[in-house]
Amino acid sequence: MGTPDDDDDESKKGHRELLTPEPKQLGKHIQPYACATILFLAFILMVLFGLHDLASGWHNHVDHSDSTYTSAGRPKNVIFMVSDGFGEAGLTLARTYKNTVLAPQPVAASKQPAEHVPLYLDTFNVGSAHTYSADSLLTDSAAGATAWACGLKANNGQIAVTPLERPCATLMEAAKAKGMRTGLVVTSSLTDATPAAFSSHVRHRGLEHSIALQHATDRTADVLLGGGRR
Repeated sequence: MGTPDDDDDESKKGHRELLTPEPKQLGKHIQPYACATILFLAFILMVLFGLHDLASGWHNHVDHSDSTYTSAGRPKNVIFMVSDGFGEAGLTLARTYKNTVLAPQPVAASKQPAEHVPLYLDTFNVGSAHTYSADSLLTDSAAGATAWACGLKANNGQIAVTPLERPCATLMEAAKAKGMRTGLVVTSSLTDATPAAFSSHVRHRGLEHSIALQHATDRTADVLLGGGRR
């Protein structure tokens, strides 16, 4: 039978044993947390490497199942859009109308006109070009479209011909020669100067009968959709 002091020592010893588990028990408590930590770190590394591969693939890999691109990563289809007669003056007018009529901007305390909010179309504007035809400082639709279609200057009124009235190869003819499907979709008539310059060759834009005949016989364009009803 022990003394009271011995009983106190035994109770303290038992208390310490409860607070300080044995090494084997300690390992049992730590092991699940260690495994969870390792799995979590592995998951983080997988995510980081996965994002890196995804970012690299976004720039370097082309999805060959996407018909928009070729196996070389180049665009498969090209849509050439022309806003005929629309220039910087029209863009300025549209911007002014939007900021003063459609969505007026508040006037600053200085009474100075508020800065105009840009149009969505402004995000597409990456530059401008100084244009002139082969025989004039002012370019008409025929010479302008010929410059786009053939990559050379022509006299005003000429459709896909040189100033010496020799036919020049057009972008649409080059696409057709490569086996691509081609088409013209316009709100004007199909014999108008702008669409005509991509698929026909005449010495003057007024020869619309000849332009129409070339549309029908040369078949440079597989699809023809136009307006022009009078």
